[in-house]
Amino acid sequence: MLSRHAVPDGAHSGRKAYDISRRRLAELQLNGLDTNFRLFDVTVKSVLGYGAEVWAPELLCNDALSNYCERVHLFDLKWLWGVRKSTASCIVLAETGRRPLAVCWNDLSSHFEQLLGAEAPDLPVLPVVPGTVPPAESIEGLLQTHFSMEKLTTAWKCAHQCVLAAQETMKKRADRHRRPSPFKVGDKVLVFYKVLKMPDVTARKLQHRYFGPYPVKQLCGENAVVVELSAGRTRSFNVSNLKPWKEDPDTFPHRDYSQPGPVEVIGDEEYFTIDRFIKNRWVRSGRGYKEQFLVHWENYPPEDVSWLPVQQLESEMEKDSFTELLKTLQTRKPRPALKPKRKMNNNSQQQQAAPRAQRPQQQQEPTRVRTRAQR
Repeated sequence: MLSRHAVPDGAHSGRKAYDISRRRLAELQLNGLDTNFRLFDVTVKSVLGYGAEVWAPELLCNDALSNYCERVHLFDLKWLWGVRKSTASCIVLAETGRRPLAVCWNDLSSHFEQLLGAEAPDLPVLPVVPGTVPPAESIEGLLQTHFSMEKLTTAWKCAHQCVLAAQETMKKRADRHRRPSPFKVGDKVLVFYKVLKMPDVTARKLQHRYFGPYPVKQLCGENAVVVELSAGRTRSFNVSNLKPWKEDPDTFPHRDYSQPGPVEVIGDEEYFTIDRFIKNRWVRSGRGYKEQFLVHWENYPPEDVSWLPVQQLESEMEKDSFTELLKTLQTRKPRPALKPKRKMNNNSQQQQAAPRAQRPQQQQEPTRVRTRAQR
């Protein structure tokens, strides 16, 4: 639909049109353009981003200028930026006595939205008086601004594509050593010992590397799993610290992996049987200390031991059973002595003694010491 009859090569491209215009203006001599050529100021409603395209008059059937346009030789084509509300002024230099060509400009707003994702900015307006030629310096400055903006947008687009390509490459390399989470709600998993705070019942290097199995209660995204460690107590772990539990009844046919239930249930509270006391400790509470026992539950593995305060054990257990369990404790640590108040350092003592040294010294009477106790 577009035709470029009698138009120099590259006149429709912004950069090439600028180079051709400079050569043509030097050949035609700006001082003689007013007598041999006319200046037409044409206003269009759409703005072009890269140069202009000339429409042949025989193809402009629905255009109002089609009856008056003629095919003429285009010597120079310049444009101005930023007339208000997405309009632009086009300057066409044509031969005297001929009508101006209908000029169509590309959409600048779509060009900016594709590259930057933003609307086209409002550029400064260059005033043009019909019948005169604008200064070459002003047009040259506008064109240089346009070319510099074009370079910046191209550089930004290339940098953005390089960043996206680098991110995709890093993701592919990292995913080589990763795999999607195989866990589902209801599955049983083993938890790595380093993320569990287990009491030091045995030496650390002699403990199991994984504890469990524990049921999965919830999936938090692709990398986190909520595990139920005990009755009503849950905790989330990363999938890198979990291992799926594979029950093998053929290898160990008589092994029971199910945990025993409570001995007695009163209301909503569950009661379990205590096998023995492992050790005790004293925890600072206010100004004193409170004693706690490490309890080993009957028919439960060593990793399920827990610390319970003495007050709770005495209130919920019978006196005779509590006394018998105390015999299972090998060594019982005594209550630690209260720490004395912190003494003042030498600097603070000197600061308090300094004002007294400045006072005039008075003679002090000798103090009397009572040698006998008062009855």
